[in-house]
Amino acid sequence: MMTSNNVLAAQCHLLASAYLFYLVRPLEAWNLLCTTSTKLQLLLMSPNRVPPNQRELTERIYWNSLLFESDLLAELDLPHSGVVQFEENVGLPGGFEGEEQEAIGRDDLWYFLAEIALRRLLNRVSQLIYSKDSMASTTSLEPVVAELDFQLTQWYESLPIPLQFPFTRAALQDPVQTVLRLRFFACRTIIYRPYILAVLDNEQAILDPAVRDSCHKCLEASVRQLEHISAHHAGHMPYLWQGALSIVSQALLVMGATMSPSLGSILLTLCGSREAIDQIINDVVMEVEQHAPSLPTTSAPKRIRLTQEMSPSSTGDSPPSASGAVVRPYPMASRDSFHIEVPSPSLTAVNGTHPLKSPSSLKNHRTPSFSRDGLISAVQKARNMSQSSDQRINGFSDMNKTPSDEGSNPLKRRNTDAGVDYPRRRATIACEVCRSRKSRCDGTKPKCKLCTELGAECIYREPGIKLDAGDKLILERLNRIESLLQMNMVAGGPSGGGIQISHESPSMSNGSGLNGENLVGVAGTTNFTSIIPSGGLGTWHNPPNISTMPKIHTNAALHLLQWPLIRDLVSRPYDPQILLQLEMAREPLHSLTKTPCVDLSNTTAYIEAYFDHVNVWYACVNPYTWRSHYRTALSNGFREGAESCIVLLVLALGQASLRGSISRIMPGEDPPGLQYFTAAWALLPGMMTSNNVLAAQCHLLASAYLFYLVRPLEAWNLLCTTSTKLQLLLMSPNRVPPNQRELTERIYWNSLLFESDLLAELDLPHSGVVQFEENVGLPGGFEGEEQEAIGRDDLWYFLAEIALRRLLNRVSQLIYSKDSMASTTSLEPVVAELDFQLTQWYESLPIPLQFPFTRAALQDPVQTVLRLRFFACRTIIYRPYILAVLDNEQAILDPAVRDSCHKCLEASVRQLEHISAHHAGHMPYLWQGALSIVSQALLVMGATMSPSLGSILLTLCGSREAIDQIINDVVMEVERYSNLAPSLSLAAEIIKEAEVRRRAFLSG
Repeated sequence: MMTSNNVLAAQCHLLASAYLFYLVRPLEAWNLLCTTSTKLQLLLMSPNRVPPNQRELTERIYWNSLLFESDLLAELDLPHSGVVQFEENVGLPGGFEGEEQEAIGRDDLWYFLAEIALRRLLNRVSQLIYSKDSMASTTSLEPVVAELDFQLTQWYESLPIPLQFPFTRAALQDPVQTVLRLRFFACRTIIYRPYILAVLDNEQAILDPAVRDSCHKCLEASVRQLEHISAHHAGHMPYLWQGALSIVSQALLVMGATMSPSLGSILLTLCGSREAIDQIINDVVMEVEQHAPSLPTTSAPKRIRLTQEMSPSSTGDSPPSASGAVVRPYPMASRDSFHIEVPSPSLTAVNGTHPLKSPSSLKNHRTPSFSRDGLISAVQKARNMSQSSDQRINGFSDMNKTPSDEGSNPLKRRNTDAGVDYPRRRATIACEVCRSRKSRCDGTKPKCKLCTELGAECIYREPGIKLDAGDKLILERLNRIESLLQMNMVAGGPSGGGIQISHESPSMSNGSGLNGENLVGVAGTTNFTSIIPSGGLGTWHNPPNISTMPKIHTNAALHLLQWPLIRDLVSRPYDPQILLQLEMAREPLHSLTKTPCVDLSNTTAYIEAYFDHVNVWYACVNPYTWRSHYRTALSNGFREGAESCIVLLVLALGQASLRGSISRIMPGEDPPGLQYFTAAWALLPGMMTSNNVLAAQCHLLASAYLFYLVRPLEAWNLLCTTSTKLQLLLMSPNRVPPNQRELTERIYWNSLLFESDLLAELDLPHSGVVQFEENVGLPGGFEGEEQEAIGRDDLWYFLAEIALRRLLNRVSQLIYSKDSMASTTSLEPVVAELDFQLTQWYESLPIPLQFPFTRAALQDPVQTVLRLRFFACRTIIYRPYILAVLDNEQAILDPAVRDSCHKCLEASVRQLEHISAHHAGHMPYLWQGALSIVSQALLVMGATMSPSLGSILLTLCGSREAIDQIINDVVMEVERYSNLAPSLSLAAEIIKEAEVRRRAFLSG
């Protein structure tokens, strides 16, 4: 279910989270809710992804996810999943359809619909009263509080008669009415609570009759929640944890009120005597104490509560539930005779205009695209006040780096725009004296600190290869365009000739971006800052960070099929979503259900292979701590723990690397490493609800193996889980242990790189991990004793890939996003700057990575991959000029256009002329590389059909036969990939048909 993307998989995760709520494990439940949210967002991004017979179920899963997430966000400082983005597009539940005699029970929606309406009202309260920008004085609050209380009253009066609880002070027998009454009073309490604070802060405030009346209402609501404390048992199945924290907050409020003369007098009028007040508080203490073993967080502040929940603890027994609580069968009124109306959140509204119809009426008005008929209220999409308030300040702002933190690794750079400083090899840091004493050397020349103190001769070994550190140049140049764009955005609008960046974001996709107003961190300082933007982690604002993938772009391979001439190469139009649809419909790996049988006889060879051939791509396994991880895994029999999972995944990837490209493995043969991956897969559910760095590492390595298996969508599912864990860890500095910061950074950049690769080709929700890009440091080298290292810690390729990926994202933002420039004239300065940055990227590479530009094949796999990535980037920078000529042959008469077309076609040919060179990157990039090959081949095919572009190709390749041979090699190569993934099978069909039609076109 983890990697399945269908409604039933989402339902499984939702039900599992419901049971974890019952077990009072809120953070583990949140992990599963995030997975549910990820699947829902993918399904809801396009209406045809949800089968019509599952739309009702999808809506119910959606609203459950939103309700539970809102409850958690009210108490814990967590990342927002982004599922709220679809609130305006998802209909309310309207009743399952089917034959009544087939039903195993009743389908009661009344409580669920009432809870949706109340939760939205609670979220409005949080937005308007408790967010960081809300009103501070009781005077300014008065109209807001009055409106919210009016809406709460309207909510109650709109309930169906069987749900309308009495306001008597007696305990109720009906559990649903009991829960709704408690939720009603909880909402009323938080609406009026600011007045209690005002009086506690200044006793004279009570002299205002309006304040006194509001305090009376607040305390009355608090007492009504506490006077029958056992009534809370009615909601213990879904709400024990949330309810317990609500009880604690009400009790603290009452306790504080007893210490205020004026508030104490109000309490006496409500309870009759001081003894009655004491009894209520005593009952609360005993009730909460009863659940203390399963409620480790009820007495802690918000951030401490989250830290406690993140700490490992035993599951314990589930809390006792209310005995004999049976939902009574309501004598329901006619299903068409009543409805629930909830007022609009607009403060000027008097009555709601969007009634929440009864299920039977909703059923008759269902539309195929999740229309808003029957939604609770109309809320402005730009700022939905019915969403959980997310204006809390979270993050690294208080993370003052100590000298030991920063000084322990002088290679660290805490802002990614400060430059990709390629670290020196560890052997060049320590002098001979420090090596012999096994002490840390500060690397000062001519004498380090220790040698100066000892008066010893300080000798440094000569490095085997002298490597460039020159990376400040990269980002000085890489950031030139950002400065250029910022100036243009300020200086000119559409009429002013300024370069235009997207100022809108579509509604039907979850994404993430950085809001410049919220970026408090300054390059070069030692403070980390990570402010969660006002829309939450799953929300896009207008991002000034152009180094991130845009939400909508035309850079994907299949978009070329819409170009002039190229569209004639296929017999029918293809939906750009077809690749994603094929991957979503793909059968899961059946071998993962088998009992794993692990052969440990060749582990040494596979471990060596991993560090020799695989870690260079990911750089996410610490060679200095490997032996410790392996010993722990061995002691656990490779059957439990994060260490066992990591070791098994390393073995899987190591064995896979010894067999070369997976495209050359015989069909029907198990891929190398699958036995180890299957064993690791059995451990992943335990990692799924863990929120630590090693759990994130497990999911990242598992996604790496799924990329090797060419299962991109399943890899994306695990990347989303990795992202969720990273966001939780990065929201506060103390959640990442100092000795795991380097590993966290590497996991972060891997996640960002792979997500960007996927977003370049598939229309997927953005995970939100990009929000932290400006605040996460670049990797600077693991620390440890060299004799403990199992292999080398090579960062060169990884750092180069980070810089290039950011540049590729800039290209997508500036040229291929929906608001990018259309004419070649307006593109010229942007293209020139991007190409200049690409050249600077190459020139800033360490010498061993600087590939030659000769046309011969390279022996070094890292150089080979970097050269292919370089030419891929250059191709997409100049590709708009090819489109211009295909659209209008006369455009080639412009020398600048002709030169740009030459550069584009040259880069395409350079990627295709040695097609087997792509095997060097098949471990991490086969799927991405295959689609890149297809797009370059389509470009070349289209160029051969244009007289002017065809002449350029002839100058590059020498003859038409050479061009045909290059294309034929591509067709044969992609054909070999067709059995690896349904998306690649389609790509192979497209490229094969295109070549047949191209030859027919040229011969005709």
